[in-house]
Amino acid sequence: GANREAKPEWASSSPANFWKKLSEIVEESQDECTDTYCAAHYKSVHRKGRRAAHHWVGFRARAPVCVICETRVAEKHCDVCNDDLCTPCQVATHLRGKKHKHTFTVIKEPLEEG
Repeated sequence: GANREAKPEWASSSPANFWKKLSEIVEESQDECTDTYCAAHYKSVHRKGRRAAHHWVGFRARAPVCVICETRVAEKHCDVCNDDLCTPCQVATHLRGKKHKHTFTVIKEPLEEG
């Protein structure tokens, strides 16, 4: 069977808690650059300076890319929309409204620390 992901606990809480958590997710994602590199180019661009502190998660060639931001590897597939999404975009687009009831399958793309 498919891996179904439960909605996070904070997603059903008060609107104030929802916006606070969404703000935290956005802040965390701003600490890293959003450029996409293969391993060799990432290492050459992030060798020194501020970028040297960035964290990179590698992915295979032709890994699915998020259909919303087109900069991050997709981690989830919306079973209703039939879209591949990264976690921040999944949260931003499916947390409220009619889409909050959509189900997701985790994309089993093996990610390696690099």
